[in-house]
Amino acid sequence: MTLTRPETLNRVKRFLFALARGILLFCIAIVILYPLFYMLVLALRPTDQIWDPTVVWISKSLTLENLKNTIETTDYWNALFTSTRLTLIPSLLTIVSCSLCGYGFARFKFKFRELLFMCVIFTILVPAQTIIFPSFIGNWKFDFFGLGYLAAPFMGGEPFTINLLNTEWTMYIPAAFGSGIRSGLAIYIFRQFYLGLPKEMEEAARIDGCGTLMTFIRIAIPASKVTILTVFLFSMVWYWNDYYFTIMYMADLNTVPTAIAALPALIRGLSSIGGDKMEFDSTQISAMIQSGCLLLVLPPTIVFAFLQKYFIQGLEMSGLVE
Repeated sequence: MTLTRPETLNRVKRFLFALARGILLFCIAIVILYPLFYMLVLALRPTDQIWDPTVVWISKSLTLENLKNTIETTDYWNALFTSTRLTLIPSLLTIVSCSLCGYGFARFKFKFRELLFMCVIFTILVPAQTIIFPSFIGNWKFDFFGLGYLAAPFMGGEPFTINLLNTEWTMYIPAAFGSGIRSGLAIYIFRQFYLGLPKEMEEAARIDGCGTLMTFIRIAIPASKVTILTVFLFSMVWYWNDYYFTIMYMADLNTVPTAIAALPALIRGLSSIGGDKMEFDSTQISAMIQSGCLLLVLPPTIVFAFLQKYFIQGLEMSGLVE
């Protein structure tokens, strides 16, 4: 079969375009994966080979000594348990509160709906650090719906408030009311999904006698399983990696990000169980810091590796990607 000149040119153009796209993606992959590869290699490399000029990428041998020293120095297992608790519970609360908010914005018409949704978008665009001071005061003198001030006349004139600082409630309560870390984006994702959900199924449920809440539970929730998983993965990463709010509200709590951030100071100042100061040289400190970074990214990476297919499907269904 003989190809005409236009067909040959089109094939050449497609080949060149595919080649350029492949080269571009390969370069982007190198830029993204190089720090991760360097971290992994250095964390598993014996300290006597770190500055060895004959060792560039692949180590002559592997060791878990750096990981062991980092785990002991940071009390990693205790920090891992605390971080897991501070990740899973707020993420589940975020799913409940934000799915309800997203469904309300998508299905109901009420006064100031557009204005309120603009406020939700505003929380996505504006850094949370801009409201850190009033948020800190609110957790320091927490008053549930102003009931403490209403009870002031019965409390000797002083409002009844609760200090939530250094407690995990500073994470749980905002997540339960749809104002946790990046909750605005979670509300947006749910709203976009429910806007594309056919209304016929909900109308059929109402005909069968379901109220608004039961329609949401029996129709909307089962249909949004992939979106729920997407929001859960997002929330899990946000809460797992959080350092700013944790150190601001719960300074006495040891989580994985705070422990890794304090690792250089811990290395230099921590004493062993026997009372002798642990001495590490600069090479060991560098390897332990890379080991700490590996221990930080490993749990969410493992979770994402098992759930990435559903995560991508959720992004496509929510309208965040085309």
